[in-house]
Amino acid sequence: MLCSNVLGDLYGASMDRPRLATALDRLRTQTGARSVTIHWFNRTPDRLRHRWLATCSATPAPAGELSLLDDLNPRTIVAVNPVHDGVYMLEDDNCPDALQGQFHQWQARLREQGLGQFLGARIAMGALGEAGLAVHAGVGTPLAAHCRQALIDLMPHVREALRLMIETDRRANENAMLRQVMDRIQFALAICDDAGRVQIANPAAQSLLEGLVVRVPGMADTEWRLIEGLRPLLLSGSPHAMRWRHGDREVLLHAVALPRFALERYAIAGERPAFALALADAGGPPPPSPADLRAFFALTPSEADLLARLCGGDDVATFAQARGVSIHTARTQLKQVMAKTRASRQADLIRLALASPSHLFGRSN
Repeated sequence: MLCSNVLGDLYGASMDRPRLATALDRLRTQTGARSVTIHWFNRTPDRLRHRWLATCSATPAPAGELSLLDDLNPRTIVAVNPVHDGVYMLEDDNCPDALQGQFHQWQARLREQGLGQFLGARIAMGALGEAGLAVHAGVGTPLAAHCRQALIDLMPHVREALRLMIETDRRANENAMLRQVMDRIQFALAICDDAGRVQIANPAAQSLLEGLVVRVPGMADTEWRLIEGLRPLLLSGSPHAMRWRHGDREVLLHAVALPRFALERYAIAGERPAFALALADAGGPPPPSPADLRAFFALTPSEADLLARLCGGDDVATFAQARGVSIHTARTQLKQVMAKTRASRQADLIRLALASPSHLFGRSN
């Protein structure tokens, strides 16, 4: 009979990974084992290949490392792991005679780590691969009589719990990738709910919103809320492009409502409507940096500086004076920039530079 605490910790591990070790520790106590490990495999023509392994707190580290050596571990050979619809049990004594020598040698290596009698269970997870559970007694100590039945009863739960963990990890990885991309984008982007509580904000948005947000009392330092003045704008529904004033500050804002599937995909908490926000200072965004323009258009440092100054509103004469060069030299550099960018007019050149994604991620990224 399975202990309910084992199942609670096993399923809870999808949100709190340390609970997996707790679940395996509880199973170790229940079965009289020395070590309990959970495995995630892919099936290949010759072997089961590890994708992931977790151990109870009592499993010796060298033993866990040995388990991952699939090319040496005879327990991963397909010949002793046939495709099976239900729970498939594996014991060394039941392997083919031709492989007994390999199994005994393998168990001898584990015995050096204090691991004795072995009992394994495996169950298919469809396209995700296969889940496994391995139980070792201590050397000279038998497993509990009910150990086999406990594993048979537990494996369907192991399969579902592992699916939950895989899905949770996948979403966490997607969230991390989303945050990494947003952090690298130099345009201000944020995601918030209809009350203005910010879920994600890239550094550009955090900088722009400085002084326009309030900390949420009792919440983590990283959590903050846009001032109440934004909420009516978000709920107005139209227009989506807004001018948000607060004191002497004005921010241009474009809000896009996020569909429910996006909230679930990126783990936006709660049932409230949520929005993706693109923000800009009403005073105008800074021009692209010379470094970004130089990298994007393959310009020289002086050519990139000229183009950046033109994008910022300066003219060729102002650039020449600032750089301490003649107007003739500055105009020659402008012609070189236009040739490299294939722009026919100065207006086209500036439009091209401002429209380019040269500064989207920044040179450092």
